[in-house]
Order: sequence, then C-alpha cells, then structure tokens
Amino acid sequence: MIRRYDPSSDYKEVIQIFKLNTPVHFDPEELPDFENYLNTDDKKFFVVEESGVIKGCGGYHIMNNDDVARLSWDIIHPDYHGKGKGSELVNYILSLISEDEDVSSIEVWTSQLANTFYYQFGFRSIEMVKDYWAVGFDLYRMQLELKKV
Repeated sequence: MIRRYDPSSDYKEVIQIFKLNTPVHFDPEELPDFENYLNTDDKKFFVVEESGVIKGCGGYHIMNNDDVARLSWDIIHPDYHGKGKGSELVNYILSLISEDEDVSSIEVWTSQLANTFYYQFGFRSIEMVKDYWAVGFDLYRMQLELKKV
C-alpha cells in the first residue's frame, strides 16, 4: 500500500530508512537536508507500507516555474532493494504528476548509484556533476518529458 506520509507517525521510521542507506547510497551529511525536506509544506510525500511496516518513501514537488515537477528523496529500505518497491513507488508518483495538466516535464536529481534505475521509466540524463552531493556521490540530473494529449 502507498499512502501519504504522516509526520507525526512516520518520521522516525523514514529517518531510520535513510540511515540504513548511509553511507552506501547517501552521504551522512545529507541527513539534515532530508530532515529539512520532511519539515516543509510544499511537497507531496508518500510511504510504501506493508503490514504496518514502512518499506520506503519518496515524493515530489512542483518547481517554481510550475511546469516542472521534481521527484524527491525516493528511498527504499535496504532489505527491499530489487524487490519492486521502488518501481511501485515511482510509478505511483509519476501517475499523480501526469494528472497535473500544467506539468510538462519531470526531473530527478540522483547519483551514479541510482541513475540506471530511472532509465526504465523513460528518464534521460541531461547533466552530470562529479562529487556534487559529497565526495564520491555525483549528481545525475535526469528528465522525463510528458506527452500531453
């Protein structure tokens, strides 16, 4: 089940999932950025939950120009990597974004550790910056153009 993130009940578990993915997928110095993101109101954030246990989280927000959405902090518990939870979450978020008539493209800013994951959804790399997130964590800025009918 995918549901809306509830800061009062999900915060600790979501932070723990981040920490379990550190330092392999995130630099420990990114934790304050993630905590700050969780405390902002201008985002839509979700959790993947099964039997009352959160298996992952992720969301999106609309950029200032209002026609670009950006995926944000898609994180899956390490025990569930490669088991379809990330794909389930991203497909859910992409379907929500595609319902917004004003959004023409979707971006994701990820690293070399996850960029190939996003290719399966049609994203393409548009920029790479070495050591952007931290030493050894390169930025892969990726984009998906939405086809409006």
